[in-house]
Amino acid sequence: MNFYSSSVGYAWTQSTLLTTTDGGKTFVSRQLPGNQEILTSTSLVAGSGGRAWIVSDSYPVFETKDSGASWSGLDY
Repeated sequence: MNFYSSSVGYAWTQSTLLTTTDGGKTFVSRQLPGNQEILTSTSLVAGSGGRAWIVSDSYPVFETKDSGASWSGLDY
């Protein structure tokens, strides 16, 4: 679990993002994009304001702006 303030935190597995906004009392589970083969070689980087990125080889490949409710692929 990574906390970014006293109330907001994230944890994740290869296929699920867990978010809390109440210090860990409750969690919301959201499906991560992609497949498990891709996600085993990536990491999650959480920002502020509900933003987070799934990063592979130092490049973000997916982005969320709403705490994981929806994800978009990033094109380069």
